[in-house]
Amino acid sequence: MNRLYNEITVKKIAEKKGQVDLTPPSIEESLPDISKYPAQVENSTENFIEIFATPHTAGKNKDGWLVDTAKDFNNANIKVNGKTVSVKIRGIESGMGMDYIVSGKYLPDAFTPSNELWGEMMKSKGTKIALAEKRLVGNVAGVLLSKKKYDELVNKYGSINSKSITEAVANNEIAMGYTNPFASSTGLNFLISTLSAFDEENLLSEKAVEGFEKFQTNIPFVAYTTLQMRESAQSGVLDGFIMEYQNLLQHS
Repeated sequence: MNRLYNEITVKKIAEKKGQVDLTPPSIEESLPDISKYPAQVENSTENFIEIFATPHTAGKNKDGWLVDTAKDFNNANIKVNGKTVSVKIRGIESGMGMDYIVSGKYLPDAFTPSNELWGEMMKSKGTKIALAEKRLVGNVAGVLLSKKKYDELVNKYGSINSKSITEAVANNEIAMGYTNPFASSTGLNFLISTLSAFDEENLLSEKAVEGFEKFQTNIPFVAYTTLQMRESAQSGVLDGFIMEYQNLLQHS
C-alpha cells in the first residue's frame, strides 16, 4: 500500500464555501409543461370550455365515461346564445390539477376533482373558485380486503372500521397499499380518516401524527393514483388496499 501511495500525486486545494439557497422552489417552476397531460377530448368549436378531469373519469374504456359524454356533447352541436359550443377534456390527477391552478401555470375553465377537499385547499391558498355542482356522480372511498384477512381482523377487533384497519397496519398484521394523498383523492380521504382514527379532536396533534407515522412505516406500497393501485393490487401480494366505489363497480 505504501508503494502504491508513493506513486500517487496528491494536491490539496482550499475548501470552497458554497451558498445554500433556503428559498423553496416555486410550484410553477417545478411543474412540467401542460403538454405532458394531453387532452383526451379536443374542442370542436371556437367557443368551448376546458375541463380538468381525473384519470378514472377521463381514462380508457370503462374509466373514460366522461370522455364518452364529452364526445357525445360535442357531436350534438349544442348552441349557447346562438353560437355552437364544445368542451375539451384534459385528464390529470386531482393534486396535480390543483397545483397547476394554484400556481397559475395553466388555468382550465373548470375542474372536476374527486372530492371537494381540493377546492377547499385551493381557496385556502387564495385561489378564487366557485362550486358549480357538488358532484357529477356519486362515489365513496373505502378499503378492499381479502376474505381471509377480513375474517382474521373481525375475529380480533370485532369489526372493520378506520380504527381497526389502522391498528392492524400499525401492528404489522396486514399488508396494505394506499395512494399518494398529494395526488389522489382516495389517498387524501384515507389520510384524513387515519389521522382522525388516532385523534378525532385534532387531526394534526402530536398523537395523530405519531400514530400515522407508525402506521405508514408498515405500508409496503404507495401508488400515485387509484388506477395504479388497482393494477398493482392484481398481483395478489396485498391483503388490502384503498379503492373508490366507482372503480370497483367498473371492474367487478
